[in-house]
Amino acid sequence: MAMSGLKRIKLASANELSNWLAKAPASLSNAMLVTPVSPSKGNDTSRDQVQSLLSAHGWVSDQRYTLGAGGLGHVIRRSGT
Repeated sequence: MAMSGLKRIKLASANELSNWLAKAPASLSNAMLVTPVSPSKGNDTSRDQVQSLLSAHGWVSDQRYTLGAGGLGHVIRRSGT
């Protein structure tokens, strides 16, 4: 899977992630989720929270990458794809 072709979704909090996952288009089978590297005020997305939320909504994260500007990229896909 070419990372450059993945749709990037930038989210700052676990609440934003949960809301996005609940509304993710059925046609989207994979994406690059970008979250803050280290939680700070208003940015409360820990690695465990991301994994838990993805699993609860039928998604999995295969790989994670440290991105520039304090972001962590999660290559995500729908379970079973």
